[in-house]
Amino acid sequence: MKKGQATTFIILALVLVIGIITYFTFKNQSQKTFSQETDTIESFINQCLKNTAEEQINLIAIQGGEYRPSSYKSYLSYKIPYYSNGSDTNIPKITNIEGDISKAIKDNLPNCINNFDIFSNKGYQIEQKQITPITNIKDDEITIKLAYPISITKDEQSTTLESFQTTIISDLNKSHNIATRLLKEQENAPEWFPLSFISELAYNEGFYFETVDLDNDELLITIIFNKDSEQQSIYAFINKYNRSEDE
Repeated sequence: MKKGQATTFIILALVLVIGIITYFTFKNQSQKTFSQETDTIESFINQCLKNTAEEQINLIAIQGGEYRPSSYKSYLSYKIPYYSNGSDTNIPKITNIEGDISKAIKDNLPNCINNFDIFSNKGYQIEQKQITPITNIKDDEITIKLAYPISITKDEQSTTLESFQTTIISDLNKSHNIATRLLKEQENAPEWFPLSFISELAYNEGFYFETVDLDNDELLITIIFNKDSEQQSIYAFINKYNRSEDE
């Protein structure tokens, strides 16, 4: 092989090696960038889940543990359910409240996600399937596990995300327990609100309560934990008393 040919061969080999190195460097950088951006999408979904869960849990607590009460009175734009009507009581079970929270998240999470428009505008193609939340109410917190399969594609790279989870600090379970005990105590005198009982309970368990007299012998009862703080939780319901018939 002549010297000139050898030089040309070496140059071509160097160009090829440099090209290969450049290709894999670019590919690795592209994959790293895609992975980082995928993490951003995952964080976006988790934050939407957290925000939506907090909003809906607060709403459902104010509405006595119900997302869409069937028997209620409108008060300050909320639907406050009737828990007691004389001798009849109707307080939701914890499992029903869990189901209502899941339904509320399923209905409202898409408003936050907004069809992933902020990522579509950056060249992402995102396909999403059905939202399936599962809610678990515990003593001091509520956990939401979300099955939400999505596929993410950009520049011939793709990945999938399947599930998400958030935990919300909440006194909803304690408030529901207090309401249940209150209604149990009220069975002794269905026509009267057990003021002494709930006052002692509030002192012992560290919550506030408020009552508002409404029309037709109806009393709005509000249970409040962490009053006037960022963690304030409000749980409300209405009891109806047949006082006029007994007077």
